[in-house]
Amino acid sequence: MPLRTVPVAPGMFCWFELTTRDVPNGSVFYREVLSAAAADAEAATQGVPLGHADATGRPIREYILFNVAGHAVAGLNPMDDAFPSDAASHWLPYIAVEDVDGVCTRVQSLGGCVSCGPSDIAIGRFAVVRDPTGGVFALFCPRPGATDGTSPVGPGAFVWCELVTRDVAVASEFYAKLLGWTPQFCRLGATSYIEMKAGARPVASVFEACADEDRSPAHWCPYLCVADIERALAAAVRHGGQKLCEPMTLPGDGPASGRYAGVTDPTGAHVALIELKHS
Repeated sequence: MPLRTVPVAPGMFCWFELTTRDVPNGSVFYREVLSAAAADAEAATQGVPLGHADATGRPIREYILFNVAGHAVAGLNPMDDAFPSDAASHWLPYIAVEDVDGVCTRVQSLGGCVSCGPSDIAIGRFAVVRDPTGGVFALFCPRPGATDGTSPVGPGAFVWCELVTRDVAVASEFYAKLLGWTPQFCRLGATSYIEMKAGARPVASVFEACADEDRSPAHWCPYLCVADIERALAAAVRHGGQKLCEPMTLPGDGPASGRYAGVTDPTGAHVALIELKHS
């Protein structure tokens, strides 16, 4: 099924961005995996200059856009000296809001912190914030007319996001109060988790970190929709990714049901592949 677009409402994820110092491996890996994910479309990368140029005119920092079948599906933001020296590669999800500054104020009142911004960019206003358990995400409000107000869905696009944290209760309460998400207790076999809804629409899940992740910081893990889980997983491993589990079936009829596999990309960031039951 080809990519299509859906309208983005406040409280929904609207963009996904890999933040890393390993730009060469990150850009090659996702270009190839996105191509395998979409199956019938080749992914491409496009550089967008950031900041100042050097003496030769070459951009010191260059933001990379990943495009699939004419749709921008994700970005890669190179880390510079403004990031802590020990900052690990990670996926940064963006959540649409109507008032970035107002939400930033609530972040702090609810025990989170503002890491960057609020700031204006060409297409809108954004801020990077951290929840009380350590999960980092961004808030975004588009400038009128600067975007078409939609996000791509289907193979080759990111369609779900999962917070992995050591304190599910604190995290789920924070997002409920901050964004108006409604938490719902769910069970998957012997595992329980919280599903978060924006209105009637499920948008995210909050999982407790496994024992082997106890020392890892809380993090958001995006789900990349793929047409064929075996093909996409093989491409991920072939291009330097580490398979975290064999493909497994996630039951139910929700937006994240289907065949799933977890991957660590060559930069060290976590990403999930999912062949949706309903795409």
